[in-house]
Amino acid sequence: MLISITFLTGLLGAVWWGFLFLIPVFFFLSGRRNASILLGLIGILGYARMYFLLNGRENVKGGYGWYVVSIFDRGHGMILKEKRKNAWVKVKAKKVVVLNGEREAFPVDEVVVFGRLHSDTLTVEEAIFKKGIRAFYRWISDRLIVATRSGDQFRFALSVITGVRNVRWDLKRAFYDTGTGHVLAISGLHVGIIFFAVYYLLRLLSPGIIAPLLATLLVWLYAWVVGFIPSVVRAALMLTFFSGGILLARPLKPLNVLAISLAFSLYLKPLWLFSPSLWLSYSAITGLIVLRGRLGAIFGAAAYSLPFALHYFGKYALLYLPLNLLVIPLMGLFMYSQLLALLFPYPFAYSASLFYDILEWVVVKAASLNFPSLRLEIGWVGVGAYVFLLTTLLLALRCLRKPTIS
Repeated sequence: MLISITFLTGLLGAVWWGFLFLIPVFFFLSGRRNASILLGLIGILGYARMYFLLNGRENVKGGYGWYVVSIFDRGHGMILKEKRKNAWVKVKAKKVVVLNGEREAFPVDEVVVFGRLHSDTLTVEEAIFKKGIRAFYRWISDRLIVATRSGDQFRFALSVITGVRNVRWDLKRAFYDTGTGHVLAISGLHVGIIFFAVYYLLRLLSPGIIAPLLATLLVWLYAWVVGFIPSVVRAALMLTFFSGGILLARPLKPLNVLAISLAFSLYLKPLWLFSPSLWLSYSAITGLIVLRGRLGAIFGAAAYSLPFALHYFGKYALLYLPLNLLVIPLMGLFMYSQLLALLFPYPFAYSASLFYDILEWVVVKAASLNFPSLRLEIGWVGVGAYVFLLTTLLLALRCLRKPTIS
């Protein structure tokens, strides 16, 4: 009882102070110059946080022991603290490959682990997650037993809801080979589905400020129980600004929201600067905003994320654009059905099973075509040049489409 009261008090306090803090933020977001000023201030603070975070007094000793590690991307993280003689010592941050047994560890906020650090590889043998994560994982697992119709569907649903990936290897490979691997992990797509499902449902039942406020609180609660996974926090920040615009009846510029969300993300967690998923997700969202409309948005996401994929992975699935036109709507239908099935197994478990079977068939069939990928490695100069030229081209085309006054 005491824990629940303490948690509730802390949550209400966070909401209150967060609301007071966000009022000037939304004022800045209404204009380009004001947003640029705020972006610069947050950038300076983020640089200061990065400096103090990465510069500890001592080097990491290594070997078997306890470590505090921030896993900012799948299989990659930084060691921030090391336990020595029953005391935690802040060390100079060391970038490492993080393995959970033989598999790459999934992204999670700072976590305490026991394992062996050899060279640049940390092999985790035990991890101490937050109680909320364990309880949420167990609850979802128990509910999915009766809310799914097959073992494959169970593992897939568990992966996209909790972030713990245990999808069978051949199916996982099919998703990644076709450029649709983003649906296997918790991403902004999944968080957006949850947010808007709650938002529109509450708006039907209780018009006013209740819908955006409760939907935002639910998203941040979800971020907490899954361990503040980077993709969830990024989506939660953007949806918070969206809700704030509704609550304050103040129109917000989408690109301003995107820029401030990126700045806040890097201020809260500076190590995400090294995360490929951050740049891939924000570049894709930029494309969604620049080229609006269903077809335009998917094309924009593909066009803007292309150079970052080539920079980090050296390849880009050419099936990304046509296949995502099918996979994203199917994923939305599956998620809505599966979430409803957690509460009402009948009949939604059957509809979720149907959408999962269709989704799996489409991806596996596409992977069997063995369609070649674009293979090219480019540096950051190439990435910058590509984004600059693409943006310039799109702006020029927009200007040409505008009617002139004679």
